Amino acid sequence: MRNGSFPRLAAVAMGAAVGVGVTHQMYASLRSLAFTPAGFEEHRLVCGTGNILTCYKRVGLPDGPTLVLDAGLMSTSVSWLLVVDRLDPAITVVVYDRAGYRKSQRRAYEPYCLAESVDDLREVVTHARAGAGPVFLAGHSLGGYFSYQVAGTSSRSGGSEAPAPAVDGIILVDPMHPRELMKSPRQREGSRSTHMTMKLGSVTAYLGGSLLSEEADLVFKLCVGNPYEKQLRREMAAGRTWRAGKREWEQSYALMLDGGRSLNRVPVPVSVIAAGETLRPEVGQRPLLDEYVTLGTGGGVTEIEGASHQSMLWSGEYAPRTAEALERIMNDSVKQPGGTGPDRAGTAKSETR
Repeated sequence: MRNGSFPRLAAVAMGAAVGVGVTHQMYASLRSLAFTPAGFEEHRLVCGTGNILTCYKRVGLPDGPTLVLDAGLMSTSVSWLLVVDRLDPAITVVVYDRAGYRKSQRRAYEPYCLAESVDDLREVVTHARAGAGPVFLAGHSLGGYFSYQVAGTSSRSGGSEAPAPAVDGIILVDPMHPRELMKSPRQREGSRSTHMTMKLGSVTAYLGGSLLSEEADLVFKLCVGNPYEKQLRREMAAGRTWRAGKREWEQSYALMLDGGRSLNRVPVPVSVIAAGETLRPEVGQRPLLDEYVTLGTGGGVTEIEGASHQSMLWSGEYAPRTAEALERIMNDSVKQPGGTGPDRAGTAKSETR
C-alpha cells in the first residue's frame, strides 16, 4: 500500500462511522420527542424561570389523590411509566420532563442552578392540583432531592417569596442526599467514574457512542419485562438527554462534594422507598435516609428487597413493588390524625398486581 493511502482510508471509514452515529442520535432524538404515553393528556407549562415544560396527566377519580412524579438524573417521565401502569386508576398521576429533557425547553436567562429545577417542580405541583383530593409528590434519585426542597423552601424565581404549594406528603424514592459522598466511600468512588462519563458522554452521544457503550447494555439489562425499554434506549442515545444531564450533574456533584448543605424541616410527612442495595450496611446510606424522615412530620423507610437504584423503576419484577409501596404510603398518610381522611385516597389498593 502506498504511503498516505491507509490514513486516507482510515479517515473515510471514521467519517462513515461518525455519519452513522450522528444519524442514529438524530433519529433517536426525533423518536423520543414524538413519544406520548398512552392514556395521558399532554400539557405545556410556562414557568416563572422562563422554562417551558411538558407535563403528562392521567386523570383519576375527581376526589381521589394526585401523585406528581419527578425523575432522576439522565431520566425523563418515561422512567416512571412502568410504575404508573401498576398504580390504581383512581389516582391522578402527573409526570413531566425537566427543562432540557425531551420536549421541555430551557429558556432561563441565568446559568443553571439546582434551585431552578426546584422552582419549576413547584409550579408543576401547583398546576397538577385540580380537585379536592390530597396531593403527593414523589421523586427518584436527584428528583427526590428536588421534591424535598419543594416542601422545605420558598420560590426563588422572579424574586417571589411565596410559600411552597401545599402537598399532603413527600415520597422519596432512593433519593440523592447532599452529604452522601461524605458518608459513603463507595458512593464517592463511584461518583468519580460518573463524573468522567458525564464529561465525555455528551460528546460521544452526538457521534452515536451510546450504541457502543457496554455500561449502557448493563443498565438496560434491568429492563426485563419493561415495555418501555425501546423508548428508554432512544432517550439514552439522544444528545438532549446528555446535555441536560451534564448540566444537572455538575451542580449536584459540586453540592455533594461540598457536603455542608443542611436540610430544612418540612411541614409534611416524609417517606422513603429505598432499594435493597442502597440499604446494604457498607453503603452507609441508611442514616441519611432516616434524616429525611425525621425532618418531616411522620413517615418511615420502606425497603424494596433485592432491588437496585434503577431496577426499582425499570424492572418488571421490582416496579410493581415500588407502586405498591407508593399506594400504601398515600393511603396511610391520609388516614393519620389530621390527614385528609380515609375516603380521600380513592380506591387505591396496596397489593401487588
